[in-house]
Amino acid sequence: MTSLEFRLSPVKDIYGGPILFELDSAGTALRSFRDFIADAPEQLGGFPAFQIAPPLPFIPEDRHGEPFVLIVSCWAGLPEEGERALQPFHDFAPVVAEHVGVMPYPALNSAFDALVPPGLQHYWKANFVTELSDAAIEAHLVHGPRLPAVNSTVHIYPINGACHRVAPDATAFRLPGRLLRHRHRRHVAGPRRQ
Repeated sequence: MTSLEFRLSPVKDIYGGPILFELDSAGTALRSFRDFIADAPEQLGGFPAFQIAPPLPFIPEDRHGEPFVLIVSCWAGLPEEGERALQPFHDFAPVVAEHVGVMPYPALNSAFDALVPPGLQHYWKANFVTELSDAAIEAHLVHGPRLPAVNSTVHIYPINGACHRVAPDATAFRLPGRLLRHRHRRHVAGPRRQ
């Protein structure tokens, strides 16, 4: 490939943000997300994750440093429809904390940048799966909460919507069926080897 041309869709403000659930509700939240997102409107996106709660003002102070399951949500339709659009996420399990509202899309896209400051060594591992099976959810329930640090995460990205309406031979990267991308990220402080 010698060039890449993007066609951007106009997205100004979105309605979204992180919604944190108790770890003991993680199985219910993951299964509910899996079952809901497959047929959700294309304007509604998000991904479940495991995260150690950073010291942010919207998280109760006595819960900082605890692992949670969360859904990072994004409604790209009319912002005034956002609260209603995100209601299914709130219905998955009792919400511990959230930071949801109208914001510019870049604010959501960069919301977690402070957790990964320059100078860290990044280790990423990811794969694609055709479904988020009950067995995969159980494996996430065992390993997701074992994060070593606040800047380590486990994300489960649904890949759905418009990308599946493209002809199989129209792109260099084919996505057969509905896939989920699992990503584990770990950061290590310290000097880099040259």
